[in-house]
Amino acid sequence: MELKKTLLILLPLITPYIIVDFRLDQFLYPLIFMFIFVFGWKDKFIVDFFVLGTVLSFIPVFIGTISSNYLPPIDNVYIVKNTYNILKLFIFVYIGYYFSKKWHYENKDIIFVIKMIIIISFAVSFSHFISVAFLSSDNAITEFLIKNYHLLPQSTLNFRFPGLFMQPATYGIYFIFLSFFVISLNMPKVYLLLLFLNGLLANTKVFLFSIPVVILMMINFKKVKISFDFKTIAIWSILIIAIFAFFNIFSEEILRVIDRWEIFFEDPLAGRGENVIAENINYILKTAPLFGNGFTKNPVISEIYGIWDSMYNEELTFGGITFLTIRFLIIFYLFNLAFSSISSKKNILLLVFILYTAGIGIHPFFQQRIIEIVSLIIGILLYKKRYCDNNYSKEINKYTH
Repeated sequence: MELKKTLLILLPLITPYIIVDFRLDQFLYPLIFMFIFVFGWKDKFIVDFFVLGTVLSFIPVFIGTISSNYLPPIDNVYIVKNTYNILKLFIFVYIGYYFSKKWHYENKDIIFVIKMIIIISFAVSFSHFISVAFLSSDNAITEFLIKNYHLLPQSTLNFRFPGLFMQPATYGIYFIFLSFFVISLNMPKVYLLLLFLNGLLANTKVFLFSIPVVILMMINFKKVKISFDFKTIAIWSILIIAIFAFFNIFSEEILRVIDRWEIFFEDPLAGRGENVIAENINYILKTAPLFGNGFTKNPVISEIYGIWDSMYNEELTFGGITFLTIRFLIIFYLFNLAFSSISSKKNILLLVFILYTAGIGIHPFFQQRIIEIVSLIIGILLYKKRYCDNNYSKEINKYTH
């Protein structure tokens, strides 16, 4: 396995923050993109996709900005961050597409990286859990994660362990995406178990809501088979014994995790006391429903701009219903195009459904590291699919002519 193939997809997960709110990969990948966009191999499909996607995304944001009735504009740092968040999908799909041709990615390469992501994620979350169980919430691992991965300090105090994912809800989005890949690529089901255990440690409602969707995916995916050979039985027996031992040793800590579940259903919009999210959505829909406020503030969020905690709040604010609709259509188009080569249409619909359902209470996709990892994989799969389709068309033309 070539290290460069793995690192291209893995870096957005493992890279720490180095300068306040910026990570090394947030500087590295835009530079890679600019270099290959200017000097690298060109493909009309991916260039057109980048240009068209960017233009369609920024038109409602631009209109919202110039037509806003409430101007102060946001400061330059927020403009850079939010512009990057809007562009990330297109930048990383482009990078994945380019390197899929250059490095000849195969499904086994993607499978290996997903295994690494799952193992690293679980190892960090579990290590943090152990450190708090045996020591206290204030320990070296907690301090390291808060400093380098912006882990929310209250997560540990609430006995929630998202590990590298900054906040518990973010892990919920990773859970549904990684489960989708495990099922669709027919990976060993032990990786689903690790994802499930990591979800328990992260203790997030997005994870809980995603479990029925994952079960439906397994039912829909016809290649899922249960084998009863000696090796499989032995491995699962050891795992079950280890899980029971784990629950027995840490029963007190696990009960504390379960006690926190009551807060999951208190506020579906993740409001902060005054529920500014619901208030802001209501304000946008009344004052600027089509194009939002763009890169300006409004009276509701003037003091807490950027604390979105809702995909709908974020997208309606930037570009109104137009922006929200455009983003949905782009996501649905990309997922259907890229993932149709590895999964069923039902599973793709389930993935989009849970993604946009989770968006009610968190900004699940466009602000998280997950968009970088998934977009790279989308780019890789898009090139693979188009390459296979083109080869197939050429063979048909040869045969018929």
